[in-house]
Amino acid sequence: MTAAAPDHHDRPSPDTGGPVYLYAVTAARHHEDAAGATGDAGVTDAVGVADAPVRAVTAGEVTALVSSVDPRHLEMVGQRPQEAELAWLEHVARTHNAVVESAFRETTVLPMRIATVHPTEESVREFLRKSSDAILAELARLDGLVEVGVKAYRSTPPAPTEPATAPPAAPTRPESPGRAYLEARRAQRRARADADRDAATLVRAVRDAAVPHAVDQRAHRLQTGELADGPGENIANDAWLVRRDALLALHAAVTACADPAAGRHVEVTGPWAPYSFVRPVAADAG
Repeated sequence: MTAAAPDHHDRPSPDTGGPVYLYAVTAARHHEDAAGATGDAGVTDAVGVADAPVRAVTAGEVTALVSSVDPRHLEMVGQRPQEAELAWLEHVARTHNAVVESAFRETTVLPMRIATVHPTEESVREFLRKSSDAILAELARLDGLVEVGVKAYRSTPPAPTEPATAPPAAPTRPESPGRAYLEARRAQRRARADADRDAATLVRAVRDAAVPHAVDQRAHRLQTGELADGPGENIANDAWLVRRDALLALHAAVTACADPAAGRHVEVTGPWAPYSFVRPVAADAG
């Protein structure tokens, strides 16, 4: 969600003195090189929440990407009709991600949690000053690394059909309805157990294939309901921290585990900024 910026002289002063939304932090020198910021509160070409211009706020060696937030938007959180509230939250999430990814295409960034709001721009500068060493250390740790999503799914393959020329089955003694019911239940349990073993085998194979090409891994909650839009039941939803030069190798290794004809599917997404691997940044002691 980026847009070409008009001439900076035509923009109103971006700092309204009120609350600001914090998207990400990065090294000041990298931001100046990549985004053309010219010092504290430099304007970037990104568009933030509610179409507010994104600007760079710098303190020492670190820079934060922020935009002003209308206090009325904050006051209305949780007070809109459900449909409007969901639409607003989706806008915030998509915009946050767009700003982060726009910066990440140019340099290493630390994405902040969605909906991180500081009361003033000076509060952001204070956060940067107190956390500068921790931010720089985390940027160094994640330099050259990206996040990749790897999901595994299982779907039930078509049941085999009987050959058209199969010989007639031998006559058997009629079974009672109760016995037939119990046999059917046992068969269902066996089929489910076989399917669970097969799913566990697929998850283990995918993870084993990814490990040699990755630096770290996070297992996320499985996607269900409206979030489960993949080719079957989601049985693994992992994030992997990967060096850029290992992306193709990891993709080839994990997708080789798939067997769509047998109901085994693997999906790879990314690369993204390393949302799942950013450690909380604490203020420096003293």
